[in-house]
Formats: sequence, structure tokens, C-alpha cells
Amino acid sequence: ARVGVSSPEVIGDVMTLLALGPMLTIERIAPLMVTAGKGDIIVVSSIASQIPMPRSAVYAAAKAAITSYARSVHRELRDDGIRVVVINPGYVRTNLHRAAGLDHLARVVPSWLWLEPNAVVRSAMRALARGRDSVTPGFVYRVSRPFLASDAAQNLWRRLVRRGRSTR
Repeated sequence: ARVGVSSPEVIGDVMTLLALGPMLTIERIAPLMVTAGKGDIIVVSSIASQIPMPRSAVYAAAKAAITSYARSVHRELRDDGIRVVVINPGYVRTNLHRAAGLDHLARVVPSWLWLEPNAVVRSAMRALARGRDSVTPGFVYRVSRPFLASDAAQNLWRRLVRRGRSTR
């Protein structure tokens, strides 16, 4: 949504669902894992946590919050035998976009930008096994991430979103 459109309640709900909820869950389970001397935590974030997202500022901010939190927890708990990794995928083929009313993205986002869920999971498991604190699945996203924050990429995104809205 455009800045200034979302109510404080909606912003709070998004932050609770995408950042506060996972943080509170980890705060509850981490002490149990520390006591056990082992445990794995995989946090699902988004590439939106790393790039500007016009009309998605609250979503991007929530994902940035959980990404930063998870990376910090990784460093705090790694010597206790707890492995923590945050995954930052781009577009993943799930029902999420349709459920969120964003099904037009399937038409406007090029097919080569879509990731398969199993590939995202494999990427997370590899990163966990290697002791990494975060991973961005998909070769295209890893090599293009610096470009994605550029003005050129943002202009392209605006055109795609505009085109998607006009074809609804």
C-alpha cells in the first residue's frame, strides 16, 4: 500500500505477523534449545528485507526486522550449538500471492524470477549445514541483488506493478 494509506492497526498486524510473532516464538524456544545444547531455527524472510520496496514499505520493514533479528540470534547462539539461518527468497511459487490478492504478479513477473518451494528449502538446509546466518536462494537473485536496489530496477518494478494493475 502507498505510504499514508495503512492504518496503525494494519501496520501493527503486519509487523506482528511477520516480525514480532517469529521473534517471540524464537524467544520461547531458544532457551529450551540452549538447555539441550542443540537446535536448528530457519526463519523465512524475503529479498524485500534487503531492497527498497515502494508500495510495500511496511512489508519490507517487517522482513528487514526479522532478518536482522535472526542474524543477531545466529551470532548469539552459535556457540551454544544452535544453528540459525534466515532465508531471503524472491518470488516463490505458492498460493500466497493469490491469497494476498496479488495473483496478477504471476502474469507480470518473468517466469525465470520464480523459485520452486523445494529449491528454497534445499538452499536453507545447505546454508544451515554450512553455518551461514543467511541465504538468498536462486542464482538470479544472488547475482542481481546489488542491482535490485538501484533506481533502474525500481523504475522497472514500478512499470511492472502499473502494468499488472491495468490488466486486472
